[in-house]
Amino acid sequence: MGEEANEYEFLRVGTASEKDSVEKELQELRERLAQVDAWKLRRREIEEELGEVWVGDAGESGSHVLEIPDGAYEHGGM
Repeated sequence: MGEEANEYEFLRVGTASEKDSVEKELQELRERLAQVDAWKLRRREIEEELGEVWVGDAGESGSHVLEIPDGAYEHGGM
């Protein structure tokens, strides 16, 4: 609105720089979406590694893999 609140000020929407900005953001989002499968695979790998926690040295007698507690994935959403 104008200074006295009874006038309107028109602004052009969709200028070249605004369109370029939107296109750049869309390209960045496409690039990130392309990485989703790799991120999911890496997450699975990490969860598997965390599920195989060793106590002590693997070569020591008496070392063992810790068991995953009951309900460990109830809140994690596996």
